[in-house]
Amino acid sequence: MEKYWKLIKVEKKFQDHILNIDHKYYEFLKNGETHPFCAINTKNWVVIIPVTDNGRFVLVRQFRFAVEDTTLEFPGGAIDLGEPHSLAAVRELEEETGYKSDDIRYLGFVHPNPAILSNKCHIYVAYNCKNVGKTNFDKFEDIEIVLMDETEFKKYLIDNKITHSIVVAAYTKYLLSKDQ
Repeated sequence: MEKYWKLIKVEKKFQDHILNIDHKYYEFLKNGETHPFCAINTKNWVVIIPVTDNGRFVLVRQFRFAVEDTTLEFPGGAIDLGEPHSLAAVRELEEETGYKSDDIRYLGFVHPNPAILSNKCHIYVAYNCKNVGKTNFDKFEDIEIVLMDETEFKKYLIDNKITHSIVVAAYTKYLLSKDQ
């Protein structure tokens, strides 16, 4: 399919400390027309599914500005420049929850929204998580830790009490990994 798309030019439209926005002008060779497409470029992310030794998920509840609502999700965040995503997973787990694990496994990655976002989100599961009690929130993070068994988690998904698409994708990868 990509053989029908020819990149003509890229215009930088916006940049701040979080992201930059490009307009990518592509010619669609099937009809000869050119159009600008929006690309939001940001750091890659990591999300971690923390599972305690008694099988409960460790989730974080926090206010999300874009939707102006509080969400319930797995911990995660941006990968620092030059930081391996495996180390970012360990860092984010402890920073946001105060939990540590000696059994962290990589489940793969997803493109959060490839229509407009250029980044990847790497997914990890952390088994036998133990609360070491030391969080290190970012300057503008206000996080509440929530422990939940898998049955309750599934009910929250069904009832739209968990709506973060990366959480849904991560949980799907988690379920599929349990089948292998």
